[in-house]
Amino acid sequence: MVKFSIMDTALKEIEDRYKTIAPLNEKHRVFLAHDEALDCMCVKKILKTYNADVYKRVQAAKIKGLPEIYRLTEKDGELTVIEEYIDGETIASLLEREGVFPEDKVRDIALKLCDILNDLHSMEPPVIHRDIKPSNVIVTSTGEVRLIDLNAAKLENAEKAEDTVLLGTYGYAAPEQFGFGSSTVQTDIYAVGMLMNTMLLGEYSRDTIKGNSLSETIARCVMIRTEDRYGSALELRAALVSPGSKPKVSFVLPGFRSKNPLHMIIAVLGYAAIIIMGLTFETTNQESNPKVIWLERIWFLIIMLLLVFFTSDYLGIQKKLPLCNSRNLIIRIIGIILFDAVIAIGLLFIMVGLEVMMTV
Repeated sequence: MVKFSIMDTALKEIEDRYKTIAPLNEKHRVFLAHDEALDCMCVKKILKTYNADVYKRVQAAKIKGLPEIYRLTEKDGELTVIEEYIDGETIASLLEREGVFPEDKVRDIALKLCDILNDLHSMEPPVIHRDIKPSNVIVTSTGEVRLIDLNAAKLENAEKAEDTVLLGTYGYAAPEQFGFGSSTVQTDIYAVGMLMNTMLLGEYSRDTIKGNSLSETIARCVMIRTEDRYGSALELRAALVSPGSKPKVSFVLPGFRSKNPLHMIIAVLGYAAIIIMGLTFETTNQESNPKVIWLERIWFLIIMLLLVFFTSDYLGIQKKLPLCNSRNLIIRIIGIILFDAVIAIGLLFIMVGLEVMMTV
């Protein structure tokens, strides 16, 4: 009873503070509302189909380019969302009013979408939007690009062979959203490609790709097989900035890539422990040649660091190896363990060979 009374209180607070003004999409129960406390406009949504975990994660992350989520209240299978009102015009509206977009404008919008998607996809696990289309992208009067509507969004799950809930908009939804696989970051890449093509043509077309400097990029985005598309939003961004170029390689060490303070503290302690163990490593043969002792210490250090780098998929090395690049989590783990073993055993053999050479 206490649980329900708390929910009722939360819903009453929302009703009292956020006064409904007018429907934005009555069919989907999306309303323009007024925040009585802050005297500003906001959006109120009452959702029956949603992923509460996605909304909670995005609310905490405050990703630039997405509407800020102010309040979330769940009751009786419905989620009430209060979020930032974006003052601007959707791409669908701009297409209807102005027609085709110039190529440079399409590129600019796509680049900004890539930045938003990179933040979404960099979450752990990645959040897949799954409904990027002209009516869900808003361009503000200052040229900002905002991606709205997380109703179809889901957390990437490598263990699932296919999506269990089929959501998305026909024409912009990738094949895997209709039972031909599981949604991944490449699902959003597909939708961005279709969106770019629509902006260039002035209307949706699956069979025609506008011929210009973006055509090859778009064609790769909308490949049927996910593995044939760009591997990430950053890779697509690099192609948009300089067609045919490779994405900029990030040499940030494992543990520092997410910029999470806790992860970085653990990484510093871990690297320090490895270095200390490596430099103080004691050989079983105390009468060994000092050169051999230091060889073993340095080799131990190299082996441990390489295992950390490989297991952490440094520079995306796992994507290039069989088993390790599987979308099945169990197979991927087995592959990582096998290659870790190969690395360790291979380096140990090399060390033994060097020791023999030094003692001859």
